[in-house]
Amino acid sequence: MPLNGVAPVLFAIHDGQRIAVYLCASAKGVTRAEEDFAEKTAAADVIAHGRYAAANALAVYDYASSRSAMGEDIRVAQAVQALAKHL
Repeated sequence: MPLNGVAPVLFAIHDGQRIAVYLCASAKGVTRAEEDFAEKTAAADVIAHGRYAAANALAVYDYASSRSAMGEDIRVAQAVQALAKHL
């Protein structure tokens, strides 16, 4: 689903978990994309997910089927932070 006019690059990782990466024009665009996500999903039954923002990148990760006793996969957040260093 496009957010703030930006289409995501989609990836499937592990056993089908999905991650959508949005590369916005600026960090302000990421803020708007997060607001757009909240508006578009307000009335929806959204699966467990993590949202990670860094610089002009936003990643939305479906971790519902990969949750362990420790919670969401911290490696996704670390990858987004590493990506931000190169943007």
